Amino acid sequence: MTVVVQVNTNLQLVLLTATCAAPVFGYVDHVILQSLWGITAVTTVWSFADYIRNVPYTPIDQNNNGTSNNDKHEKQVDQKDQTQ
Repeated sequence: MTVVVQVNTNLQLVLLTATCAAPVFGYVDHVILQSLWGITAVTTVWSFADYIRNVPYTPIDQNNNGTSNNDKHEKQVDQKDQTQ
């Protein structure tokens, strides 16, 4: 988990708490709350982009009935383990 993901999660929790408390304490349209919404939106998009950039890509082997190369490798490893 990257730093941006952790920061984003914490900001989302703070935003949720502040938004739920806003009507109680009378700061529904406060500029700080609106800024927090904007900052959280930006970090959410940034977190998503970070996830897309770092997710492992495994192409699907079209000749192997839709199983991925990782599945194929795991089967080979399992077969080797069984023969030993």
